[in-house]
Amino acid sequence: MTPAILTPTPSPILWSPPGEGVIKLNYDGAMFLSSLDIGIGVIARGSDGACVWWKSFRKRWLPEPEMVEAVAAREAVFLARRFGWRKIAIEGDCANLHRKLISHQPDCSTIGAVIRDIKCLAADFDLCSFLLVRRIANKTAHCLARTSAGSGLEGSCFPPMLANLLISDSEY
Repeated sequence: MTPAILTPTPSPILWSPPGEGVIKLNYDGAMFLSSLDIGIGVIARGSDGACVWWKSFRKRWLPEPEMVEAVAAREAVFLARRFGWRKIAIEGDCANLHRKLISHQPDCSTIGAVIRDIKCLAADFDLCSFLLVRRIANKTAHCLARTSAGSGLEGSCFPPMLANLLISDSEY
């Protein structure tokens, strides 16, 4: 098996479709102070920009925003593994997390174990790159995280009430 390629190159700040044969997974996390829950949103798209799968769910509270983002990134990698996608681009809007994901240094922070999980899982792909995008171009994943339901929802057909977000991500 060919090892994954973790790209330490600068990432684009705008959402752009992945290359042919690559699935791009955008992720985001949200914190709900009133219920002490977090929301996770992931959307996977092909090179034509069309949604191939999406997932949204809630979990119990994690106190650090960076940890919430890391859990969302790990969920994106889990989703890619579940569907057997071999070439993936994982894209989020948290600059600190992005730096940790592309770093070759061990991470001894409170999210270090999750970072190690993500990198270990990423090594099983033929291609896995970690990209940073501006928050405004990550609206679809953000909205999925904010509208997450308790046990979770997912599917290949994007919810009609959120479909306009797929188009607006590509405008930025």
